[in-house]
Amino acid sequence: MRKFLFALTLAICTAAPAFAQTTVVDNFTSPGQPAGGTDYLTVSTGSDSLAQSGVDAIGGTRVYYGQKFSGNNPIQLGLSGTQSFRFVENPVSQGRAKLLYGYSAVNTASLDANNYTSGHTFASLNANVSTASGFLMDYGSGGTATVTVTLISGTGGSQQVSSVTLPGPVGLTTLFFPNASFLANNPALNLADIDQVIVSLDGLPGSVNTSLDNLMFSTVPEPAVLAMGGFGFVGLGTMVYRTVTARRRSRKLAKLAKLAKKQ
Repeated sequence: MRKFLFALTLAICTAAPAFAQTTVVDNFTSPGQPAGGTDYLTVSTGSDSLAQSGVDAIGGTRVYYGQKFSGNNPIQLGLSGTQSFRFVENPVSQGRAKLLYGYSAVNTASLDANNYTSGHTFASLNANVSTASGFLMDYGSGGTATVTVTLISGTGGSQQVSSVTLPGPVGLTTLFFPNASFLANNPALNLADIDQVIVSLDGLPGSVNTSLDNLMFSTVPEPAVLAMGGFGFVGLGTMVYRTVTARRRSRKLAKLAKLAKKQ
């Protein structure tokens, strides 16, 4: 029984989860890039930003922001030839990167301090993501990092900000940021009217490159929700066990009912 449960749990954890897509934030299909990429934001010193208008992203505007910390070479942010977002620190530089949606222009001095509400020009998304399970993205990196997603509602009035941070491991994975975690951090966040979305990459060691793709809010069917982002593997095993137990009880009750009818 234990071997069966372990194998079943492992199969669910490692299987590709099925997502009911609700709102695509950015799949980086526009603007089209040739091999090697073009239109990169290059940061040689300090910090800088680049806004792309009319792109195939939520709100039609994508903003790159980069801040260089150390190293002899620039850092670069942009789209690769495979149409994914790339943050390039190679060969010896170190910095951080942000992707911003719901802005038409940003104040880099404000972003240096992770301030997403002061001094920026907003282009509110007005996205209703209340029916989604959370925010997810494809992530790949040559080094460990921290990945933070920040959601903001109420732009132009009483802004509500909530952030959720996950560890970005080495290699390729899917990171999932549950809506419940955003609400736990700020219960006043209005998921029915998300105006800004920010994805931040921090803590990467020097000379490490990172990629992001398929940013979206999705409904993740159970029990896959518990398998994403490193959350609840014990809970998943418990759920599998309870499901199997419940089925067996149902079968036993059905058999007893048939025996009672015969008697």
